[in-house]
Amino acid sequence: MTLTLTGDNDLDFTDGSDRGVSVKLATLADGNYLLLGARLNITDSDTTGLTDPGADEHFNIAVGTTAVGATDATPSGTEVNIIASTNLDIGTSKTASANNSTPAVLTGSTTSLYLNVGVLDTQIDVGNGTAALTGTVVIVLEKID
Repeated sequence: MTLTLTGDNDLDFTDGSDRGVSVKLATLADGNYLLLGARLNITDSDTTGLTDPGADEHFNIAVGTTAVGATDATPSGTEVNIIASTNLDIGTSKTASANNSTPAVLTGSTTSLYLNVGVLDTQIDVGNGTAALTGTVVIVLEKID
C-alpha cells in the first residue's frame, strides 16, 4: 500500500511542553498481517512558528500501530514498530527517508497505522507552530489469515 501525505495534513504544535502529533494513515481489516517492508519519504514543505535552536532542530518522525502521546517528543515502542524514529530537519524543503526491512507480524482487530511526529518544546515559538509534511509512506503487507 502506498499512502501519500499532502499539505492538508498540517501538524499543529502548541507551545508549553514537548509535543507529539499523529496522522492516521490507514486502518487494516481484522486479521493477521505479515509486514514485509516499509519506506518513508517525507518533506517539510512549510514550517511556521518552529525555531532553529541549533543541534536539535529536528522532528522525530516514525510510523507505528499506536498514536504518539500529545506531550511525547520521542516516539517509541508501538509508535515506531513499522518504521523506527528518524530525524527530519525543521525547515522548508528538508527531506528525510527511512526504511524497515525486518519482517514482523501485526495481529489483532482493527489495526491502525500512524505517522508519528514529535518535537521538543524548545523548538516551538511562543504561541503555536505548524509543519506541513508531504511525501509518501510505502508499506508492504501480506494478509496471512
